[in-house]
Amino acid sequence: EIESGLIVRVPGEQVILPQYYRDKVERHWDRLIKSGKTFFNGPIYTIIRETSSETGIALEMAKTDYAHFLYTLHTPLRSKHDCRVIYTSSLVVTQDGKYVIGIMGRDTFAPGKLQLIGGGLDESDIHNELADLDHSVKKELKEELGIDADDRTTVKDIRQKHLKAGGAHGFMSVIYKVSLILTSSQVLERFERHCASMRSEGQEPEIKTLVFVNTTIKAVRMFTARNKHEKDENLIPVMMADASV
Repeated sequence: EIESGLIVRVPGEQVILPQYYRDKVERHWDRLIKSGKTFFNGPIYTIIRETSSETGIALEMAKTDYAHFLYTLHTPLRSKHDCRVIYTSSLVVTQDGKYVIGIMGRDTFAPGKLQLIGGGLDESDIHNELADLDHSVKKELKEELGIDADDRTTVKDIRQKHLKAGGAHGFMSVIYKVSLILTSSQVLERFERHCASMRSEGQEPEIKTLVFVNTTIKAVRMFTARNKHEKDENLIPVMMADASV
């Protein structure tokens, strides 16, 4: 649970990687592109300093690129030069008591993977050298589900719920709980319209389809046992922490 403050500073610093490490990143990127991937090597923010105190956690971020992030993600050996991202995600709950889970699309960094709705920070989330995490999570809800988090006829409540750190790559995640006024069928209908609109504009949605899971511990356990897709490391623990008996 998030019990203290979290401040994410982005002063505009650029990461400078050692040449040997940068060479590895570029060779990995070249292999991905030659294999047919259509990734764009845009800006990514990585954690370069982390300070904890009684009042909370302060992070300082610097700009790197998507190639650096993918190299970190795909390489099992850890290095102090790895890209450590912080991202926002949403435990979305429908009015009829179902969690909304996305299955990642073919051209994403994790095709077929199940995860909460969310994503990393980008330049639109940075204001006066501070990361606006609320802006980030609302942006992802709009981009991935077609849901406007500020529309009170759609979203009943949205709030920070968990801060997750560690895992295989040392990434950090700020997890929100988003309670909708929409039913699961209404969410699916809105999602499908949103995806159709994106494709009509020549864009491919990051989420290819949605999965709905009842918000009970029994249902989450059954889903965990039966669904064989790769799952984001936060997905099951977050649902289990929220689910009812």
